[in-house]
Amino acid sequence: MSKDKHLHSNDPFSGREAEKYENPVPSREHLLEVIKGFTTPVNRDQLFEVLGLKSDEEYEAYAAVCVPWSAMDN
Repeated sequence: MSKDKHLHSNDPFSGREAEKYENPVPSREHLLEVIKGFTTPVNRDQLFEVLGLKSDEEYEAYAAVCVPWSAMDN
């Protein structure tokens, strides 16, 4: 997986996310494609680095996206 610092700019759904949210983050669809590209497990900080997420607002927005997924694991 390339470590392109602005990988989220390649998100085909970025326009939809920008319309829906004040602080948009990569779409779920794009996130899944990025995760599928890894050959080894990665932690949240590594994923954020690859997606180019840096601000506190982006971290918070991303956490809101991930909470429903973590609930599905239970």
